[in-house]
Amino acid sequence: MPSPMSDPRQRGNAVPSNGRRQGAKKTSTAMIWLGFGAAGVVLLVLLAVLPRGGDDDPPKRPPKPKTPAAAEPPPRPLERPPAGNGPGTMGDLMRSGDQPPAEAVTVTSHLAAARRAMAEKDVPAARRAADAAVQLASSPTERSEAERVQLLVTSLEAFWKGVEGAMKRLQSGRELEYGGKRVMVVEARPDLLAFREEGRMRLYAPADMPAELAVALAERSLKRQDPNVNLHVGSFLATDPRGDRDEARRRWEQSGELGKRFLAELRLPQ
Repeated sequence: MPSPMSDPRQRGNAVPSNGRRQGAKKTSTAMIWLGFGAAGVVLLVLLAVLPRGGDDDPPKRPPKPKTPAAAEPPPRPLERPPAGNGPGTMGDLMRSGDQPPAEAVTVTSHLAAARRAMAEKDVPAARRAADAAVQLASSPTERSEAERVQLLVTSLEAFWKGVEGAMKRLQSGRELEYGGKRVMVVEARPDLLAFREEGRMRLYAPADMPAELAVALAERSLKRQDPNVNLHVGSFLATDPRGDRDEARRRWEQSGELGKRFLAELRLPQ
């Protein structure tokens, strides 16, 4: 009996069957290798992408602190503009017109400054303010008041020159009478008077001595050389905060026309 392989018809039927099995096996093997290859590629990608941890990892640098923004300076407070650079109040702005009252206000302020300086015994400052008021005065009323204050400063200058002259001529160990009492002079200079009163030492500069002492020193010096001694004493008593204004009126009334002109100062608040 012939074998199946010797029969040509059977060999032709068997060869295709074996080829299909071998082709399927090769295809299956290729698919397996392709699967391994794809898995390997995915693993490599993951290893490359994912961060690696371990002791060999370099230390991470801390984040750089943010530099704080420079603080903006606080807003400056509004400052009042200095006097003389335009209207200082709403009233000044409303009054501005063809001829603003700047000169009248300036003259008034200079006169007030002169009177204040006389009360503080700052005669040089009073002179500067009075002279400025005279230069800026425009109306007859302004000129009359400014010139009166200027003359009052001149009279007050004469009073204090008399006080300094008397202090120059005083001698230590001599008696000085003022206010109904006698004191013993210890030292006298143009800028300082020291005397002993009731067992106590008194030191006075011309600007801080009592009104009675200043009047006594001025009269001691001026009676010898100035016929207007009452005028000058009245000027001091009228301008000194502790002066006797009634006595100032009496002295001015005894001083003729100039003294009577000064009486207008007594109508102002002390």
